[in-house]
Amino acid sequence: MKRYVLPALAFLFPLIYYFRFVYPNTSLLLIQNDFGWLYFVYKGYLADLVAHGHYPLWSPAEAGGYSFFGDPFAAAIYPLNVLPIMVRLLVGNYNYWFHQIFTVLGVCLFALGLYRWLDRVFQKPLPALFASVTLATCWSMGEFMRFPNAIHAIAWVPWVLAAIHSAHHARRLAPIYGGMGALFCEITAGYPYFVVYSFFLYGGYIAYLHWASAGAGWRQRLVRQVALLTIPALISFPYGQAVSRVLRLTTDRAGGDFDFATMHQFGPIDLVGSFVFPPVSSFEGCFYGGILTVFLVVLYLWRARDTREKVAVVVGILGFLGLILGYRSYLFTPFWSFLPIVNQMRVFSRMTIVLLPILGIAIHQGYTILAEDLERNTREREIRPWAVGLVLGAVFAVQVFLYAVKDSFNQAYLSMQASSMPGGTREIDFLIYTIFTVAVVLFAMSVDWSTLRRGRVIVFAILAVLVTQDTGTQGRFLWTYSLSTVLKYNGLDPSTNQLSQAWQLAKRNSDFYRLIRDYFVLDRRGDDLGLTADGLTKVPMDNFDYDRYTRFYQRYAEAKDQLNQLMGQQKLFFHTWLYDSLTEFLADTTANEGAASQLSIEFFDGNELRFSITTTKPGYVSWIDNFDPGWRAEVDGSRAPIELSLTTFKSVRLDHPGRHHVRFVYRPVIPAFAYVAMVSGFSALALLVWWDRRRRRGDPGVLPSTA
Repeated sequence: MKRYVLPALAFLFPLIYYFRFVYPNTSLLLIQNDFGWLYFVYKGYLADLVAHGHYPLWSPAEAGGYSFFGDPFAAAIYPLNVLPIMVRLLVGNYNYWFHQIFTVLGVCLFALGLYRWLDRVFQKPLPALFASVTLATCWSMGEFMRFPNAIHAIAWVPWVLAAIHSAHHARRLAPIYGGMGALFCEITAGYPYFVVYSFFLYGGYIAYLHWASAGAGWRQRLVRQVALLTIPALISFPYGQAVSRVLRLTTDRAGGDFDFATMHQFGPIDLVGSFVFPPVSSFEGCFYGGILTVFLVVLYLWRARDTREKVAVVVGILGFLGLILGYRSYLFTPFWSFLPIVNQMRVFSRMTIVLLPILGIAIHQGYTILAEDLERNTREREIRPWAVGLVLGAVFAVQVFLYAVKDSFNQAYLSMQASSMPGGTREIDFLIYTIFTVAVVLFAMSVDWSTLRRGRVIVFAILAVLVTQDTGTQGRFLWTYSLSTVLKYNGLDPSTNQLSQAWQLAKRNSDFYRLIRDYFVLDRRGDDLGLTADGLTKVPMDNFDYDRYTRFYQRYAEAKDQLNQLMGQQKLFFHTWLYDSLTEFLADTTANEGAASQLSIEFFDGNELRFSITTTKPGYVSWIDNFDPGWRAEVDGSRAPIELSLTTFKSVRLDHPGRHHVRFVYRPVIPAFAYVAMVSGFSALALLVWWDRRRRRGDPGVLPSTA
């Protein structure tokens, strides 16, 4: 029973830390920025449609139609989607509040995975718990709460690291299975940036393990580790190809644009600020983990005895900084130029979150050094108060300097972060917590903990509370609004029945099935962006929607009356010719209104449309919904080519007058070689099982450990 207590604490602590995100009372905080309109809506749409018996591949409700399956924000095959779907089936809706709980669950998984990995490597549970709690509550996690997919992607990284470690030291197959499952979850969680970044981490970790290990058996170890990383990638390859092909049709997502790739820069000031003074750091990449963690990292670099490990940690951090610093680093441009996946990325400062496992090693080892020193008699301790004063005094001096010049660097902090903080929040808070940290550490060094029962646990509790209060004073409020503020924004009265009003609002904003059920009677709303339960939309988002449609919309954005006529309640138009000009198209459809009649919608679920129409002359019927290569059409039971109307919408030719039966159906474009890769992945998995069973016959089961 005892061995489950610390893992349970690692998993549960984020629920306490982010209590105001998960508990429904008037203290509830609601995450803003991209959380709602770019992430929750897709999970809510998926859960609601599946609950009605439809698995969405296409979304006709946003920006004139967009691939749902190929949209990374939708994370259409992420295994943990089963949880929102279950909530929707049990409760009747999957709303904003539920998705906040789902996001915090990702932090819980990250904390538990980090604990398991560090405990497996070093076999010191309490330091592993301290490192996992500290990093689960750092500003990186707080910043990315607005990107739930990112939280769930990074959540699986320490699980994969633990599996890589097990694959190196043990011949048992179970940990490798678990690692494969974790990597599949990471790949499908819906944040491709972190998948790409994490493979640099995995490769570096494998290289370190082989460097630090004896040469015997290295081939078998490497085979298991390569299989661990390769098999999930092959199995998920069809999904990856579907996403990649959609992104290539999307504005600015095809890669090769250096200016796009180097947006949101992260420089030396941002790096120093992330360690000691977040107000001067870019919010895209700030990983502040409290002043105590800085002391522990310095302590680790100063006192740790494993030179290889320290070298690996420093090289790993410097290597990632070579990409994180963007154009400031001479390493960035070669990487960006020659790695085709990397040159589709942007905001490389977000890569700092991949540093967390590396920092986790330093924090774990630094805490171990400090805790072991505190267990000694006060006269026998090797860490002296002057060392604490020297390190934290230097930190305080840097903080004072940055506070003095903050007005030159803190614009993003004031506009993007401070606005969501509670009243009374100040930038000087960080300096005050440094003073607190000095006082608490010196107090801990003055006590003879060996004379106290459970002294080690008491020290842990004191230091854990210190560091999480430091990060949490502001870090728990990043990108949030209070419940009352959100109610006011939605035109409700927050002075009475806040929870009841919030619940009704949440239910209304989670009814996505109506977008399919009422598609042919709903208008496309004026200026709304993206997917929304309020209705259909037509305005494209920069960098997110089909390039053809974006250019079409920008061309006619000022011709509002014509655009509204085209994209109103009517979705199907009959006309005699194909046009690039909206004026000519509308003139033709108006002139031929009487040539088409008896329109009957026979079936529609978003992925497929079947209808019948009677025409008095040959012509075209256009569905004002974007074309994607995954669409196929049939006319009167025969395959028909889809032609482009107005450069972006689907149109089919009706060659003769009379009654016609038309069918449009969408299936994501996935090339044959992607399915070959998937079959190869499953075959390799079966081969690995066979190979491992053969090798284990007569084996002791464990390779020599180098932890």
